[in-house]
Parts: sequence; structure tokens; C-alpha cells
Amino acid sequence: MIKCNGIVKYPEIKKEYSKSQIQKYVKEFLNHSNKYEGKATHEAWRETSGWKYIVKCLESVQNGGKEKVDEKELNKYEAYCYVLNKYEIFEQVVRIVERVRRGEGEKMKLFGLPVALKDNLTLKEVPFSNGVTKGPYKSSYTATSVKGLLEQGIIVVGKTKLNGFGVGSNTTEVINPLGEEYIVGGSSGGSAVAVSGNAVTCAVGTDTGGSVRCPAAFASAVGYRPSYGVISRYGMSELCGSFDTVGYITNNVEQALIMAAATIGHDRKDMNSRPEADELKRKVGELVERTSTSKRIMNGWKSLEKLKIGMFDAEEIYKLGYIDEENKKNMENVEKITKKLGAEVVKVEALKLRECTALYYLKTAKNVATNIRRFKNHPYQKKHQELEEFLLNLDPRITERFLLGEYVKEVSYEVEKLFEDKKRELVKWVEKNKMFKEVEFLITPTTSEVLPLKNEDYQSKNMYMLDIFETVAPILGVCSMSLPLRNGTRPNAFQITGGYLQDHKLFEISRIYEDNMNK
Repeated sequence: MIKCNGIVKYPEIKKEYSKSQIQKYVKEFLNHSNKYEGKATHEAWRETSGWKYIVKCLESVQNGGKEKVDEKELNKYEAYCYVLNKYEIFEQVVRIVERVRRGEGEKMKLFGLPVALKDNLTLKEVPFSNGVTKGPYKSSYTATSVKGLLEQGIIVVGKTKLNGFGVGSNTTEVINPLGEEYIVGGSSGGSAVAVSGNAVTCAVGTDTGGSVRCPAAFASAVGYRPSYGVISRYGMSELCGSFDTVGYITNNVEQALIMAAATIGHDRKDMNSRPEADELKRKVGELVERTSTSKRIMNGWKSLEKLKIGMFDAEEIYKLGYIDEENKKNMENVEKITKKLGAEVVKVEALKLRECTALYYLKTAKNVATNIRRFKNHPYQKKHQELEEFLLNLDPRITERFLLGEYVKEVSYEVEKLFEDKKRELVKWVEKNKMFKEVEFLITPTTSEVLPLKNEDYQSKNMYMLDIFETVAPILGVCSMSLPLRNGTRPNAFQITGGYLQDHKLFEISRIYEDNMNK
């Protein structure tokens, strides 16, 4: 800190502020944040270590920046690979307070909300690693989706860990708050643990074939995957362009709704962005306006009457080995509640889920191999690395996927043909069962088993099978939401999948289930 004529200059902050200016910014920020108390978007936010960290950062800056702000509590479960420092936090506060001064306070529905950001999404002048790079690279721009959330007034407190490149169904080096003996899921495991560990109430992740929904299920959180192409991927590191999307992990459905409303929309910077996203943005926006944030009631559907909802027969998929016994009991309970809420449950024939998942992994493996080669000899790596050396330093599952991808590239035509054939079969199954039309939603377990333990069985089993229910949505490009079941000994969840561009309806039905599932 340097003082000159009453002006305080922090080398870490670009602009100069007087002590009184700093105090005014902090006071106005705290005063305006009080207006959000009791709203569903800010439910329990002041109890999070993320909010407490923000307050401590501001106190330190007010006092000249001499006190070190301890991030130990915020990163208790090692969910973060980078925590923003007090000056970076203060600059975010200045930005949103300036908007309040311009009369834009009411536009920021997520004002002051601490949010965790998966580290395969860019935030300007903040380190970016994608789970693999160790160099001092800082992005020169902010991802479109993150920019949309910043406009709603969020404060990013940190970048969360992921398994390298977003590959795999478990994020290592992150501790599950329920106990170190449990896995956390992946690849957005850091974001999920940030929520379940009470560091934040909302986190940003990405979902290719379940990377938001799987860890959300293991964190007793809500996990939302949007319809393909409705949230911009600009500023997101690609794993498989055909399936990748930004997604959200939150404490409740309404928080996910507000985050979706802030980020859905067509973006010319993303070649896979859909023009229809703007119409969906309008519908989701209308749903936000119909939502009472104080009473947390959506003024849409009150029950599930007249709705047809598709479900697999729990006994059948259990015998096929798709789910474990605890999942079977949970799905039978979900079916009972669905009927109690007035819906007609339509039993649909079980898909060949193993084949769908296998072909999904073959297709993504090809892209993984290409992307790993792109990161080899990254200009910000500390030293030159040959491909073999680079691979040896990666998680074995990433290396496995790379080698599979290299093989797939050799037989690319055959794999693509197999995939397209299987996709056509899936589309025929959808049409035959009138799915996403007459039968508006499909309900399944989120994962094939309840939260697995890190034992020898876990180490040897095929982790790919965890995702068998989650790969349907990316293959079809439809929206899906994982909702927690908080009535068991371990976290478990079920998944609601809706039609393409039917995200607004997905939010409505999810809200009804949220109100009734855990009573």
C-alpha cells in the first residue's frame, strides 16, 4: 500500500482510491446486499464460507491491506485450484456498487452472491489451468456465460478443480464433505464440493456426458444441463464440441433458474450457439418474473395433473444391472410420489443404455485425443514436454482415454457410422414412446449407483457405467436436471429429462418435485 495526498494506491489494484472512497464502496455493498435477505436466490448465503471470505477481504482492504486473509475455511475440502485475493474481490465489489449508483441495482438478481467457477471457463486476468497446465497463464477475456452472471451481480470467489480436460466421472484431489472415503464425481467435482461444503450456494460447471449432474447427485445438490447450444460455450475449453455445455450446481432449483436466465441466449462468438436460444431466454425470463422470490413459489403448474411422465420399470433395470438395490428402492419411491402428484406414469421399454454409453465414450475419446495434443507444449508450460512425458504426468484415466481416442481416429469412419446408427435407434425409441411430446418428461436415476466408496471395488469397477443414464441428454441435445433425494443414508438423486428447448418447463416441474420429494 502506498499513500500520497490522502490517496491509497494498492499495486494490485489498477485504480487509486481514497480511504473514504473505499469505506463508502464497502458500506454501500453491505447495505444493498441486505435487500436480498430471505430471497430464494440468496438462501443461506451469509452462512457460507464464501460470503465470510468476501467480508474479511473487504475489512482487510479497508484497514490498509495489512492483514492476511486466510482462505483455509473457504478451501477446507480442497475444492479450489485458485482463490481470488482481497484486491480481486474488492474490484468486483466496486464494479457492482457502481451499477447500483447508476440505478441498476434491481437488475442484479444475484447481487453479492459468492459463486465458484470451474477452471475450464475463462475469467479475465485470472489463472486458467483446465485441470492440467501449471504455467502462469491468465486469460485475456471472460467467457460469455460468466459475463452474463457477472452482470447479475455475482462475485467469483475462486476457480474450482476438475479432472484434466474435464475427462472422467470422478475429480481427484478434492475431499468429499461427507467423508474422505467417498468419491465426489466429475468432472465438475470441485464445483459440487464447493456447494456441498458450504463454501458457496451456487457454482458453475460444464457438462459433456454428466459432468454437472453426476457430482451434483453426490453432493445432494441440484445439477442443471441445458438444451444444447442455448448457453454460449465461448470461453470454455472444449472436450467434445458435439456435447459440451455450461451447466450449474446449486442448492435449489430457483438459483439454477436465475443463473440460466442470465446466460441463455444466442452468441455469435460460439459457432454452435442456436438462434432459437433467444426465444427460450424470453420464456425463462417470464418464468423468473412469475416467481415470488420471497415465498419461492412458481405461479405455473401447481401439480402434475394431466401430465404424462415416462419411467423405466425399476425392477427391470435392476435385473439388467443398470442400477443398484438402493437406487431401485428410491426410484420406486419417486414413482409413488409422481402418481400422488397427479401425473400419469407411462412405463417405457428400457433402452440399450450400455451401447449408448459405449458409443458416447468412443466419440468423446476421439476429441479428447485431439485436445490433449493441442495442450502439449502449451506456451505457458514451465518446460518443454514431449507427448509421452506429458501423458505420463496425467491421471491414468486421461491417458487411457487418449490412447482409446488415438485408436478411434484410425477407424473414425466406422465409429461415426456406429454412433449415427445408434443415435437413429435412440430417436426411433423417442418417437415410438412419444417421448418429449405426449409423454413430456423422462425420469431416471441420475447415476447407476448411490454414492460409491473409494474401496478396491471402486478402483477396479468400470466407472464409465456411472453415466449410463446421463449420456441420453447429450446425444439427443435435450435438457436435463438432477434433483437430490435427501431421505437416505447417503446422497442420492433422480434425473428429469425434458425436450429440446423445453428448459422452462423443466424448471417448473423440477420446482414441484423439489417441494414434495423430501417431506
